[in-house]
Amino acid sequence: MPDFTDEKGLSALEKAQVLTDWRGFIRSGFRFEAFTRALYVHLIRHAGFIAHYDKTRFWRYYFSRCDNDLRRFLAQFGGDHSPAELGDRSWVAYNPAPDLNRALCNEMAAHYERILTTLTEIAQDLYQHEKWQQVEAALAEVTTDDPELSQADLIAQLSADFDQVMQLLAFELTDDMRDRLAQALRGDLDRVRPSSLFAARSPAPQQKSAAPDVKRDTTRQAAEERDLDAVRRRLDATGEIDASTDISAADLADRKARLSRGQEEPDA
Repeated sequence: MPDFTDEKGLSALEKAQVLTDWRGFIRSGFRFEAFTRALYVHLIRHAGFIAHYDKTRFWRYYFSRCDNDLRRFLAQFGGDHSPAELGDRSWVAYNPAPDLNRALCNEMAAHYERILTTLTEIAQDLYQHEKWQQVEAALAEVTTDDPELSQADLIAQLSADFDQVMQLLAFELTDDMRDRLAQALRGDLDRVRPSSLFAARSPAPQQKSAAPDVKRDTTRQAAEERDLDAVRRRLDATGEIDASTDISAADLADRKARLSRGQEEPDA
């Protein structure tokens, strides 16, 4: 973990948490559930992004699809650091929290090549016929097999290739594709079964995917927690457990199921 410094409005501890959230978000395949409020706030306050109204719509704009919006976001942190929206490359060093911004860039740079390569492979698998032939023709003009390329040159080349792909292709990032990306970032791509990745048909290229149904998931989770709390109170009333008893949610759920069948027996 970098040696962050405290500054007005952002402590070293808060910076460390944002970096941890950033790592988790990248390695999740950019899932909405891993896109934390703290990370969103840093991006719109200190990394040159506008709010896009709220966290959900920001995520939807950049991460619901594989398109040029995603490419610009990735390049801001892992490529040449050109901002996706506002300002110039000085956002890294001269915004508040430059130490955190550099750490975010370093983290993305460590995965940038693999992210671009994997997304390009997904696009190739998704568009296997005439459309991909158009892509290959475009890539032939910019791709090189020069073994003397430095790592920086290779990353720049991959970014250019990916840009060419995204000018022709755009597709919704499904859960299976995010899993494939996350596994690639863990060096575990071989476990994925390609035949199962693209069963669902991609929507029209210009349509952004719907916002995640966060409210429904939250409501369901709250109802489950209330049910488990009721089971704990019932067991407490019978003397089988007390307030100090450490019992997991899984155990409570199991006891709830047994109670519902009239099979609950006191622990020995």
